[in-house]
Amino acid sequence: MAEAKFLIVRLGSLGDIVHTFPAVAALRESFPSATIVWITHPRWRDLVAAAGLASEIWDVETRSFASVRGALGKIRRGNFSTAIDYQGLWKSAALPFLARVPRRIGFSSSAVREAGVPLLYTDRVDVRATHVADKNGELSMVAGAVKPVGKFMLAIPDEARANVANLLRKERIQKYVVLSPGGGWISKYPEKLVKVHPAPLLDRGYTVFTVYHGSQPKFSIPEMVEDINRAVRFVRFHAAEYGIAPDRIGITGGTSTPEVDLEAVRDRIYALTG
Repeated sequence: MAEAKFLIVRLGSLGDIVHTFPAVAALRESFPSATIVWITHPRWRDLVAAAGLASEIWDVETRSFASVRGALGKIRRGNFSTAIDYQGLWKSAALPFLARVPRRIGFSSSAVREAGVPLLYTDRVDVRATHVADKNGELSMVAGAVKPVGKFMLAIPDEARANVANLLRKERIQKYVVLSPGGGWISKYPEKLVKVHPAPLLDRGYTVFTVYHGSQPKFSIPEMVEDINRAVRFVRFHAAEYGIAPDRIGITGGTSTPEVDLEAVRDRIYALTG
């Protein structure tokens, strides 16, 4: 039997790639001698390499025709048995489809991020898990992994350690805290929010107001915060009309949205950032 050869498609971004690592780790544990090629944006090559899961890492810049054409040629010559698209976008699903990889695994229409994308897959997976890492793991299971997720560790290059040590020494910093602001503060899928996100809250009897705050680069962060505050003022003013308590308002969201919400806490709003 020919050795398995997998193409992993996860182009970005940072958090999404990290959430894909456990699923690819399970694939690696299940097929220790298999060739696993990960195709990603050049920006994330070092991150993917740090996990040590891929046999090879290929770059593709999807905004460059020459880069896409080159990637398609490499994929065709790679003779992959299976491609797994953990991203669920047209630009990610199109790569193995156009390169004619015989088996292409991805999310079904119930979980995919852009409508119509499952048409490009041969295996459309109806995932049941809640967390995105476990959802990714279900794709790995369909590819033949014996379990959905596995363990991995990120290797920090010695050069990176040395650079940080030199910076701390230069700035005379002895104690420090690293704060990550989260995502890119850019709203990409508001229509998905309406259909999916409020459902669990509606099922529990909450009244849900979906607020589309402005996003970068068109709007600044203070303007985004003001959008949230303006929305809350509107809801409070119309509380009697909607049959809600004006002093019992919660806010939730995904990626960078909770950070914008937290800025509104000064107005005595309860921010639910889970």
